Amino acid sequence: MCEADGHTIKRTPPIRNDRVDPTGVTYVGEGGLGVSQRTPKIEERWWLQSPGKAGKGHHVIVLDFQPEQLDYRVVLLDGQKVFDRHTLTPRN
Repeated sequence: MCEADGHTIKRTPPIRNDRVDPTGVTYVGEGGLGVSQRTPKIEERWWLQSPGKAGKGHHVIVLDFQPEQLDYRVVLLDGQKVFDRHTLTPRN
């Protein structure tokens, strides 16, 4: 699920019933151009800790939809550095 307005970089592990669950939803977001960036509270939020990922920096999120997978990339403003990359596959 794509979210916005957090002014950070975020990818959670799959979550269901407030815990990591392979059948859960992975949340990505949060808004990264034209606004000041916030520092994510990683230590206070378990869903931002590994295997999730969070950070700060002006960015765009690139989603590449394919029949058997969704590729997700966070590209920082300089256009050269990929902060995060992840692939999601459909559940059976």
